[in-house]
Parts: sequence; C-alpha cells; structure tokens
Amino acid sequence: MSTKAEIWLNGNNDQDAFQIPVNPEDIKMSYKGQATSIKVDGFGEIFHKGKRDACVISFSSFFPGVAGGYCAYSPIPRPLDCHNKIVALMESSLPVHFVYCNSSKVRSIDIYAYISSYSAQEKGGDPDTLHYTIELKEMRGVVLRTIQNGRVVTESVRPGNATNASVHAVAKGETLYKIAKKLNKKKANQVKNQIINLNKTTLSSWNASYKKANKKGKKNYVKDGKYKLLIGGILTLP
Repeated sequence: MSTKAEIWLNGNNDQDAFQIPVNPEDIKMSYKGQATSIKVDGFGEIFHKGKRDACVISFSSFFPGVAGGYCAYSPIPRPLDCHNKIVALMESSLPVHFVYCNSSKVRSIDIYAYISSYSAQEKGGDPDTLHYTIELKEMRGVVLRTIQNGRVVTESVRPGNATNASVHAVAKGETLYKIAKKLNKKKANQVKNQIINLNKTTLSSWNASYKKANKKGKKNYVKDGKYKLLIGGILTLP
C-alpha cells in the first residue's frame, strides 16, 4: 500500500479534519451497480459523462496500535479515538467531506458523502489494533431552476457540511488555557480540557506539521506544552 497518498474524512467545512492513518490496498467505487476497484498508489482520473447514480465508495484498512512504516503520517491517533471519530461522523446529520489525494497531492476524489456502513473488530494476536470496513454514499448536488426575464436559469448548488459550532482562530501568543480563560475564567482548566477533546485530530495534525516545518516555518506556531498551535488555525470551541 502507498503511504504517499492521503485519504481524509472531514467535518465542519474541513475545520474538523481526520486523515486515515493507514491507507487501504484499494478503494472500490460503484456506479449504477458497476464496481471499479483501483489500487490506491495507482489511482488515475475518473470521468463520467451524463447523469449517473450516486457513487458508493468502500474500502477496508486498520487503525494500528503501534505506528510503523505503513502509516501515512506520524504521530497517529489511538485506535479508539479513530473509531470514535468515525462513529461520530456517521451519527452526524451532516455529510463528511471525503478527499483522496494521490502521491502528487492532486485531488482524485473530492465529494461530500454520508457514511452508510461501518464495522470494526479486533483480531487475535493484535488486541490494540482495530480492523475496519467503511462504505460511503455520495451526496449529490442540487440543481436549482429559476425564471429570470422569461429565461430559465440553472444553478448547481454543491452540498456542504458546516455546523453552527463556535470556532476560534489562534492568535500569536495564545495558549489553550488563555483561550479557555476567555470563555470561562472560573473554570478555565475544565474548558481547556473540553477544547482539547473537541480538537484532538486538529491538534495532532498541527503537531505533525510542526515537526515537518523548517526553522522559518516553526515561527507560525505557538508552543503550548505538548501542543503546537498553528497561528491562524481554527479550533472548535465548546
């Protein structure tokens, strides 16, 4: 399997981003009952002419208990955190933003979809790892037709998945505690923990990108204990 490609399942207009830690061997895409299985590291362009049914995407992989060369990034979140993230996305009334980028970081798949099926299990000999299978069904855009000056005008509206959750852009010099203190001075530590729990994937992603950044790039981050906060980055607030 390729570790150069990226597979994302994002919520709230990509502010709640989650990257699959271990890429699957292949992704199956089904159109009108015809399934196409394509190796992840050789994913090419897909073109569809005319109307079609909603696409169904499915793949299987695992959430590892221990990181290895098979992981798409490091550090990886705990298997249970990954599992809870998928369950939360599945239970949400909003679609997820499914994005697949090939080894050149080009978006080969970029759709909004609902998680229609998800199952996970532990296997003997590897109790800390969760093996899973997931299926997503594309959420199609809506075509609006209006009449303007006697002419029919059509407009395609692409679905989104923004929530009404309160968000905050990290400013230079801010820490999680300072942000929490602005929300509730008396319960700042409690609110700080709530912010961390709501943004585990985001904070993990920032830590990973900080490690990869050069000396100049590291100036775009605020050091906050074990966390590196991206200046201008978006945090979801409780």
